[in-house]
Amino acid sequence: MNGMRTKIRKTWYRVKRDFLTTQNVVMIVAIMLGLNWTWSAISTMHRNYDLQRRIESMRREEVILDLETQALEHEAAFYQSREFQELAARERLGLANPGERVLLLPPNSEEATNRHSVVDMSESEGESNLYQWMTFLFGGSARN
Repeated sequence: MNGMRTKIRKTWYRVKRDFLTTQNVVMIVAIMLGLNWTWSAISTMHRNYDLQRRIESMRREEVILDLETQALEHEAAFYQSREFQELAARERLGLANPGERVLLLPPNSEEATNRHSVVDMSESEGESNLYQWMTFLFGGSARN
């Protein structure tokens, strides 16, 4: 047991003599202060970045709200205008200005409403996609 204590004392003496010098202690303190300063600077920059993003977001929201407010003000002014009142009276009461005539058309037939929605794919049926691309890229008609 005495031999073990002696070894520990010798090791502790060497550590104190070789590593715990004033110069090394000052260096360790300087490194710790530098790391602390760096960490606080990074955390401050991160916080500032987050705050700046929030400010920009709020500014965008403010601009959007201002635009919506202006649009609503213009809409309210339009609803109070003489033109809107005239249009509303014409629509609801069926009134017309002198000299105007109303043209009433019958509703469209089903054939007329569906004519443009049907796509004719009969030309390209039976041909492979590759052949159609080759024809498109190098010219010629799909039937040749």
